[in-house]
Amino acid sequence: MFENIRIDSTVLADTSRMGYVQNISFRLNDLKYRTTDSTYKMKAEWITYNSAQRLLQVEDFKLQPTIKNEDRIDSMRKSWYTVTFDKVSFMGIRLDKYLQQNRAVADSVVFQKPTLAVYQDKQGQKSYDSKIGRYPHQLLLNARSVIDIKKFIASDMQIDVTEKHETTREVGTIALSDIDITVMNIVNDAAQIKANPVSTAVAKGKIIGSPIEASFRFYLDSAEGRFDVRGKIGEVVAAQINPVSTRLGNIEVPTVQISTIDFFIRGEDYEATSEVQML
Repeated sequence: MFENIRIDSTVLADTSRMGYVQNISFRLNDLKYRTTDSTYKMKAEWITYNSAQRLLQVEDFKLQPTIKNEDRIDSMRKSWYTVTFDKVSFMGIRLDKYLQQNRAVADSVVFQKPTLAVYQDKQGQKSYDSKIGRYPHQLLLNARSVIDIKKFIASDMQIDVTEKHETTREVGTIALSDIDITVMNIVNDAAQIKANPVSTAVAKGKIIGSPIEASFRFYLDSAEGRFDVRGKIGEVVAAQINPVSTRLGNIEVPTVQISTIDFFIRGEDYEATSEVQML
């Protein structure tokens, strides 16, 4: 729907408008898409947009591999991803800047109940491709679009990392649940990085049932991809570890009880250091 159309010599200078229109809005239902190589398929129940409110929302979204894990044979080790969320809201979004200048601009991006499932069959051959330059903030810096997102929020998030052992063929999962995460200053524009070269993230939730909290600092002006992580994990006992260790490493832990784990990690492309204290 187009509202309040105005065409004259000055209207394009009005930043509250999108072209000659005061407001463009649409609501799309039951969208489906398959990647060109048919490896993934995705769907969204609703996509709504309002340019006057600068709001884009996607509801009931799912991205998943076309072939089920148990039916797929990978000659090389490869991670497969399934992503879902109830709703995401892009607030303060400037769709006009993306269309005209290839700039992804938003005041905030808020995900409600997102899930990420990662699956890998270890029977495939190992890949020796370089991982240099693959940290999250390095991927951000190398994105094809200019990105300017002030705040990213994900609430009540679930992450499951699942592997199938190469010899025992057992399947084990490391589960992170009830995650709340906030990321600030997601930018890759040189001028903005000069003004504020650090992107920060704070997260808390549970890992295999134990409470965990962590804070991250990503140095956007670092040529080597420098980052810091500081965090703490609560009580861990053998009963939590064994379902994972026996399936993924064929190792059973007879007994262990850890009250807290405090950790600090500093890393970059070619080196990393860590400090861990367990009580």
